[in-house]
Amino acid sequence: MTDIPINIEMLSGVCIFSGLDPDMLSAASEYMETMHFKAGDTILKEGETGDELLILASGRVEICQTLVMRNEEQDFEEKDKTLIVLDADTLPVFGEMALLESSPRTATVRALSDCLTWKIQRDRFVEFCFKHQKAGVIAMKNLAALISKRLRKANKDVLKLTTALSIVLKH
Repeated sequence: MTDIPINIEMLSGVCIFSGLDPDMLSAASEYMETMHFKAGDTILKEGETGDELLILASGRVEICQTLVMRNEEQDFEEKDKTLIVLDADTLPVFGEMALLESSPRTATVRALSDCLTWKIQRDRFVEFCFKHQKAGVIAMKNLAALISKRLRKANKDVLKLTTALSIVLKH
């Protein structure tokens, strides 16, 4: 797989860096590194603590969470449930909460094809925000908006599941 350099044209399409001017984008790229993953590799693992956000620059990944389900013997077992498949064409990000706190990952990210990602670690992101304060404020605002959007979606999903469960329990 050939490297796709971290460049300002592509970074401008990443939600976290939306609204940054070319100089700000160039500065941001200096805080990032390239990582390669082969098809089948686990990129991030649910339950493990991480300190980086990843941007999918090329390839395809699936985001999974572990569910506890009954098997045929009526015992409970854990199974991975694919929540979404992401392609690099939209330059999606994952692991965003790790830029703000050190806590267990909420999902597993697995490479479905060979992937190239750009990584920014929490300490490097914080350094970027302090050294480039205007860009840092914009990036933090974008990060907060992304997390807020995902939280709203999670709340809607919980409401749908709670409604379905209450209907099932009534019958």
